[in-house]
Amino acid sequence: MSRPVVFLLTALSIGIFFGQAISVCNIVLLSLLFITMIFLLVSLIYGKTNCSFMFIVLSFFFLGALLINRYLYPPPRVTDLDNYRVEREKIVLEGIVDEPPRFMENGTVLIIQASGILRENRFQRVKGKIRLSVANNTYPFRYGDYIRVFTTLRIPRNFNNPGGFDYRRHLLYQEIRFQASVSRPSDITVLRRNRGNILRSIIENYRTSLSDMIQDALQQPEQGILRALTLGDRSGISQEMYEMFSNAGVSHILAISGLHVGIIASLFFFGLQGLMKQWPCLLLRFDIQRFCAFPCAFVIIGYFCITGCGISTFRATIMILTFLLSFYVGRDRDPVNTIALAAFIILLIDPPALFAVSFQLSFAAVTAIVVIMPLLNSLFPMDVTATAGRYGRIRRSFILFSMVTLCATIGTAPLTAFYFNKISLITLVANIIVVPLIGFAALPLAMLFIIIAPVSSGIALFFLGLASLITKFTVSIITLLAGIPRSVLMVATPSPAVIVLYYLSVAAAIPVLRRKKERRPVHAGLAAALCLLVLTTFAAAGFPHLRRYFRHDLAITCIDVGQGSSALLQFPGGGTMLVDGGGFYSRHFDVGRYAVSPFLRHEGINRLDIVVLTHPDCDHLGGLPYILKHFSIGEVWTNGDGTDTEQYREFRRIMTARNIPHRIMHAGSVPVTIGDSFISVLSPPPPDSEIGRNFFPGDTNNRGLVLKVFHRGRSILLPADIGEPAEKRLVDTGCDLESTVILVPHHGCPTSSNRFFLEHVRPRFALCSCGYFNTFGFPHADVLLRYREAGAGFFRTDLDGAVTVTINEEEITVRCHGVPDQ
Repeated sequence: MSRPVVFLLTALSIGIFFGQAISVCNIVLLSLLFITMIFLLVSLIYGKTNCSFMFIVLSFFFLGALLINRYLYPPPRVTDLDNYRVEREKIVLEGIVDEPPRFMENGTVLIIQASGILRENRFQRVKGKIRLSVANNTYPFRYGDYIRVFTTLRIPRNFNNPGGFDYRRHLLYQEIRFQASVSRPSDITVLRRNRGNILRSIIENYRTSLSDMIQDALQQPEQGILRALTLGDRSGISQEMYEMFSNAGVSHILAISGLHVGIIASLFFFGLQGLMKQWPCLLLRFDIQRFCAFPCAFVIIGYFCITGCGISTFRATIMILTFLLSFYVGRDRDPVNTIALAAFIILLIDPPALFAVSFQLSFAAVTAIVVIMPLLNSLFPMDVTATAGRYGRIRRSFILFSMVTLCATIGTAPLTAFYFNKISLITLVANIIVVPLIGFAALPLAMLFIIIAPVSSGIALFFLGLASLITKFTVSIITLLAGIPRSVLMVATPSPAVIVLYYLSVAAAIPVLRRKKERRPVHAGLAAALCLLVLTTFAAAGFPHLRRYFRHDLAITCIDVGQGSSALLQFPGGGTMLVDGGGFYSRHFDVGRYAVSPFLRHEGINRLDIVVLTHPDCDHLGGLPYILKHFSIGEVWTNGDGTDTEQYREFRRIMTARNIPHRIMHAGSVPVTIGDSFISVLSPPPPDSEIGRNFFPGDTNNRGLVLKVFHRGRSILLPADIGEPAEKRLVDTGCDLESTVILVPHHGCPTSSNRFFLEHVRPRFALCSCGYFNTFGFPHADVLLRYREAGAGFFRTDLDGAVTVTINEEEITVRCHGVPDQ
């Protein structure tokens, strides 16, 4: 068998995937692994080669499941922090800053390795990792600081929406089981310094001095980009700059990955080779590739240390070291086996890497280059005589680099669509320009800065200045490219089936190209299968966009946005309306970006016909600026009220910049028809009426838009955050309030959902948007009792995740998309 590692890698990967999908007890897995090993031993004794290989593969399957269990279901220990976590209860915790701090605009994120807690004036030893957010921090925390913090431990919680990011599992893969936060400087104290690993402390101190030099010498955005390239610190890159790189299809250049490590390795490896060729006697005495590979490995390890020992850099380092190892084991002629071996080693050391975006993109790109590039090279051979001379070599290098970029794009396109919901149409051009400038010019100069800094800061800063000039020029090019209209294609989240079909299509195309290269006729059946796969892939990719246009029912989804409100209505025929966008009082987290947008993309939605802002409170407004900026919007409805906040100013600024029609709605507005449904506005009253001029001035909640959606004899009431006064007015004016579904007003506040109001609404289903363990205690017990007395089924996002109610002529169905995090 020429490539046994491929089979072992496949078995290990399937085992890891199985282990994270299905919870199986460690004892059961260990038993199965032990039994398999016994069968393997017996088959080896009796010389059953095929059986032996089968049991080896099966062993790695069970091993993969066991390895991932260590992160998701670790065996309980007496010293685990789980034994001391009580929701809402403050504790005094001590521990060591286990990773370099992440300094951000409004705070710092620390990863703490707990060592003990103080309870009843007694110190008790504990173990466990905690993600600690320190708000408004100005203290220069460092790796190895031994701190004491007064805080509350919380289990990380996801936004339980279809298509949402599994944040809790992401932290578990880093062995972080809890998170905490402090907002007062007095709640955190540094007791001692330099309590971490001595060698890493030395490296971190050097990294800090380099970071200070970069910060003092350069301006943004060059400062942030070069800190990311040299130190792996992306905290200095603004969201706008990252978005611009992403739109140009070159965001990978900002995160240290296989590309950066590969460039450093290539420059050193081939530079050392060129130096050795100056002395022919060395070529006769040594195997030049093996000789260069050994010192190159130390350079790569040094780069890994300088960049902060990040997990993605670690994977890239293992991959490159495996390639260098192939020169010693004689497997350099089989790059596919080498790639498989690198992935195999990484997954043995770090099983969660299988689910990491950087791991998947890196290996998809490298595999595509290795597999597709030789075929393209043979199909479009270069005339060697035509490439003689300097300009000929430059032309050939340009063509080869373009082909490599094309192969990498083919390999990563579906993953990019899946994780980022966008495909850059200028990625080939951008990469051809940016990668040489940043990778082969700015990055080597930055490396010289790192090496020379301890010897001469003046010379080091000279190289840093050159790197900054190149970076500034590159940013101007990216700004120009990213500004091209329609240069980015926003796509719905493709299903795993679509991704599999895509790669099957590519795999089916390879034999076709190989047969053409060998001048052999292409088998008709193979060609037909290829065409079918390609057509099926495109059809499946377009299905999420098209399926909603064929729906005949009305659906409302109360999106899980924490302590806020956001609801999506999908009408028969494909119409869409988003009512509010959620949001937090803190701007550290963009709900629109991380909660609402992933759900919309999952639903195949790139365009919203109507976006409604019921009232300008931040828990309804906060996520909308991102939505307005990144989705096609038909029109925006508001009640005309505004606030003097940056969020609202940004909301209006985006509407103006994108020329989005803005309609001020009120109870006198003409009902709007969408498909078989129509929407009427019940409140507030018209601003030019007598009651409208004096309608709760300054009370944003009671002035909120109240909408009612009618569909074939059934209806949905959307009352925003109104309270008792507005509810009483709706009842007194004789509005038709009876509704099948109600979005619980004001998140279940006790001053809303009054009995007299519910007697007129008579809902069958109530959907409540509220945050898990929110500080307000919503929904209030009295509110729950009132809905129970009204006979309504009560669903809440904090416990049920996103809730979808689908209404058609025959029935009404309710589906909950999440479960609470315990």
